[in-house]
Amino acid sequence: MSSLTVRLDAGPAGDRETFLGVRLLIVAGWLQGVLPFLLLLRQRGGRGVTDVAVNQTLTGLAAASSQILSLGMLIGTVALVIHHTRSGAQSRGAALLLVLAPWAAIILLTVHAGGQARYSMLLYAFTGLALWLIAPPIRVLTTLGWLTIFTAALALVMGQWTPFGLVRSDAFGDKVFIGNALLAGPYSNSNVLGMVLALGLPAVFLVKSHISRSAGIGLILWALVWSASRTSIAAALVVVTLWLLCRLLPRRAGRLVAGMVIAAGVAVVMWLPFHATSITEYNYRGQIWLASRATWQQHRWIGAGPDYYRAVAQSSNDFGRVAFHGHNLAMHLLTVGGILLAATVGVTLAAVSRRALRLARNGVFFPALFVVAFVYVSALELPTDFRDPSPPGWVVWLSLALCLVSRESAEGQSIDGGGAHPPGGAGGPTPPLHIRQPRQPGTVHEPHRLSGPSPRTQVQAPP
Repeated sequence: MSSLTVRLDAGPAGDRETFLGVRLLIVAGWLQGVLPFLLLLRQRGGRGVTDVAVNQTLTGLAAASSQILSLGMLIGTVALVIHHTRSGAQSRGAALLLVLAPWAAIILLTVHAGGQARYSMLLYAFTGLALWLIAPPIRVLTTLGWLTIFTAALALVMGQWTPFGLVRSDAFGDKVFIGNALLAGPYSNSNVLGMVLALGLPAVFLVKSHISRSAGIGLILWALVWSASRTSIAAALVVVTLWLLCRLLPRRAGRLVAGMVIAAGVAVVMWLPFHATSITEYNYRGQIWLASRATWQQHRWIGAGPDYYRAVAQSSNDFGRVAFHGHNLAMHLLTVGGILLAATVGVTLAAVSRRALRLARNGVFFPALFVVAFVYVSALELPTDFRDPSPPGWVVWLSLALCLVSRESAEGQSIDGGGAHPPGGAGGPTPPLHIRQPRQPGTVHEPHRLSGPSPRTQVQAPP
């Protein structure tokens, strides 16, 4: 009697080794955002009193570690691309174009403006290409969820028991919610910590254990309140509220609510910088927006160049000494890249939102939750510039790409053949997989319905 062994842990793009490579890439990106600054703090012996108008510059071992990690990540993504090119792409070509479009636009603008090329600028492109070739399921971002929980725990430990986790400055005023300092943890300032936690929060809902998920959300919210990053706190509260509504409401109603929340966030991002009338609005972001609008008026179509804010931050100007970016996604994109860059990013985000709502209709909530987090953080901060790696930017790159190229279909199926997500979880349910045996002489060929939890099932063929 012959037998057929069917492996359910091997998807079209590879097996567990493939997904291990993606998870290692996620961890490497997290380390690249955390380790160099921790080494810098070690070199300095602490933070001291921070001037919020001075950008933190890596030196010595910290700078070397950042370069080594960036180069290692680039080599790793190139290796993934080469390894999986022979198996062919597992997603639509249009998805790859949408992922790479913002990066391509800003690289062209960098070249046009005579900007300096850096190898780290290639990381976005090779990360997107590798994920497109592998096409892993969304649940691979469970690793990102665990890292977000760990980041919150690490920040809280650093703030409570070490001299490295808190930022103190006379400029904070009444912004502090807990104690007399802001929690920054392993990052340069509290807003970076806030963005990383808020943007990574949707991935926490992919964690299967209810206890771990609930405890993780509690740690994240505690760290956010201590960081006093008000934009990130608001974004996190909106994400948690939407997740609860999606669990309680019928799927069609949940999809409608998600669409309304996303639309409201986009409206806020577009409205805020263009209706600022005073330099003191939103903690002096009005000063940045008024000057940025004047600059954009002079460079409507292609902007003032991707390195514009970096240049003005080093000189005396109308922005003051705190404008390292536009402090609003729409304003930043228009200022540095004009209508060309803003429209390109807009098309990509519209495609991500469309797929997110299609998946939410069928119980896959992570993409919608991520879009909400990204949009609401973007109202007063800049999560990514789609070119240079950063701690919050890495979360955005991974999440945005997987929202477009993951194996989940519009019917809510996870085509990798793995186990089901928890009911109501951000990943949604995975229906049973149908597998047809290869045709062999002397056998009866019928599809076998495989729905058990075991990763390995023995199917006996008739004698």
